[in-house]
Amino acid sequence: MIRYLILLIYNFAYAVCDAQEAKYWTLEDCVNHAIEKNIEIKRQQIEVDIEGAEMRIAKNDRLPSVYGYSNAYAVFGRSQDIFGTIQRNDNLNSNMGVTTEIMLYNFGLLKNQVKRSWTKKQLAALEKNIMERELTIRVVQTYLEVLLKQSILQTQDSSVAYAESLHARAQRTTQVGSTSQSELYEAKATLARAQQDRTTANVEVERSKLALAQLMLLEDHTTLLVSSDAINHAFKLPDLLSAEDAYSASYNIHPLLKQINRALDLNQIERQIVKAEWYPHITGSATFGSTFFNRFASQEVSNFFVQTVENFAQQVAVTASFPIFNKGQTKQRLKKLDLSQASLRLDEELHKRDIRQEIQKILFDFRSNQIQYSNAQTVLKNTEKAMEFAKKSYEAGRSSIYEYNDSRNNFIKAQNALLEARYSAVFSYRMLLYQTTGDYQYQ
Repeated sequence: MIRYLILLIYNFAYAVCDAQEAKYWTLEDCVNHAIEKNIEIKRQQIEVDIEGAEMRIAKNDRLPSVYGYSNAYAVFGRSQDIFGTIQRNDNLNSNMGVTTEIMLYNFGLLKNQVKRSWTKKQLAALEKNIMERELTIRVVQTYLEVLLKQSILQTQDSSVAYAESLHARAQRTTQVGSTSQSELYEAKATLARAQQDRTTANVEVERSKLALAQLMLLEDHTTLLVSSDAINHAFKLPDLLSAEDAYSASYNIHPLLKQINRALDLNQIERQIVKAEWYPHITGSATFGSTFFNRFASQEVSNFFVQTVENFAQQVAVTASFPIFNKGQTKQRLKKLDLSQASLRLDEELHKRDIRQEIQKILFDFRSNQIQYSNAQTVLKNTEKAMEFAKKSYEAGRSSIYEYNDSRNNFIKAQNALLEARYSAVFSYRMLLYQTTGDYQYQ
């Protein structure tokens, strides 16, 4: 007996510790975890890093290039010298040195190449922001859906408890003969329906938790516990800003529009790079080195070290290349950039239209859900009173179990309608915040 008691205490302590260690995920936790673990976002971050490396390469192109050279070669056989004499000319040649080269003028080509690399990096970062934005919206929606399904499950639990008490009462009254068998079977049917609805509600909870776990890349959705922090605030939501203010605020922060602006900047940079083909390129270079020559037929040849010192020379040069004719390619490239710019302007208009329509839909949904929530509160209040009167009437034997069940079902429907309106309004409000401020939390 003592052993069983110790085992019971141990199991109880383990259950308490396990419950304390259970992690409840807040909405912010879910969003951050989903973004951190998302493979597509990680891959896009690599693209950002690649563009960063390209930018560093472009910056280094502005530095002078320096390299050393060394070679040796031998010539054997007969050849004609500069005086036309054909004779045997066996010799050994070698040279070595250091040369450097730097661009002196190229119409800002290197500078614009750095700007282009930086802009491409910004475009890649904005693409990552767009992916994070889309994932955040999906997580917020799914998170609230989990809370909604859990709240509906709670109403179904209370419905089952009610059906069980109703069935127990029907059994007692049937046994003493005060009610008919039909009421007993109606109570059994009510209990069965309530249990079936609870099972369905539980399946919906697990389905929504599975969807959230998949967005977060969690292996086991059954251990996912979500916190109700998303709706703990008082539901008296603040007044919304005007539609025009919402449009302007969204235009300023939306990553799609920022991406288009960066693409327009890139278009202008590309234009300057292409124009550089019309201007001369001037390059400066300097070479420091020495040579060695050994004519095998001659006995009077200085050794390698002496010649290396005596033949040391320096050369400084400036090279200029002037464009003359490139088959009109530069002009056609500029026309192509003009067309790309026009296309980007149209894309900007299309995205602004989509943003306006999205905000209009969010505002409409939010106001509609507020009205529905207010109406649902009134309906719930009246159906609850009607259910209380129906319960008293049924217990007093003045009405049948069917009337009581109808009243109870109406109350459950009113509860579910209130929950759906509440969560829909919360989601609409959070989405409006996210569209206009970039933050989905309450302000």
